[in-house]
Amino acid sequence: MMLHVPQLLNAEEVGAVLQIAQAGQFSDGRASAGAYLHDVKNNLQYEPTPEQERRLHEIVIGALMRNAEFASFALPRKVMPPRLARYEAGMGYGSHIDQAFMGQGEPMRSDLSMTLFLSEPSSYQGGELVIETPIGEQEIKLPAGDAVVYATVSHHRVETVTAGARLVAVTWMQSYVPDPARRQLLHDLRTAKDRVRASSPGSQETELLIRSYANLLRMWSDA
Repeated sequence: MMLHVPQLLNAEEVGAVLQIAQAGQFSDGRASAGAYLHDVKNNLQYEPTPEQERRLHEIVIGALMRNAEFASFALPRKVMPPRLARYEAGMGYGSHIDQAFMGQGEPMRSDLSMTLFLSEPSSYQGGELVIETPIGEQEIKLPAGDAVVYATVSHHRVETVTAGARLVAVTWMQSYVPDPARRQLLHDLRTAKDRVRASSPGSQETELLIRSYANLLRMWSDA
């Protein structure tokens, strides 16, 4: 279960995020890793000021929540503030799954993970995001501004960067529907519903699909 979101950020928005990154400080990413991830995590993590964090949230999460395809796929209930991660030559991230709960105070269950690419693929070598799926490994290296959203239960890794630098924004979200198989069924049903509604508005088939989608969402949601 994976979604490619092309041009989540436009060129101007990517530029704004890069300016924020250039104005701030990065520290050893292992400092925020637990015992399970400490030995496989090797990157640099951005340390934003409150204003930089607010601006990053405004750009990245704002674009994400305006994206209809993402909304249908993820059914987002909560989204973590985005984090910037930088991988320089020799850095990577070994195979792992992300933590089940994120944040402080009232932790959020992590159902979905997102990587937003901020460096053009030609600017660095290596650094592919590799996601393990039931049909095999998928290597992902997208243009700046593109994002990929995937189930947090998936093992994944970042291949070692051999030249240049890879900058990404990452975040996690809790869905109204925890089960990934049910989320996929709802996404497929909504896609079919929207297409039938566009071609046959007011038809009996449209009404049946609308009703079925709403009732399944109600049945499977943990709201």
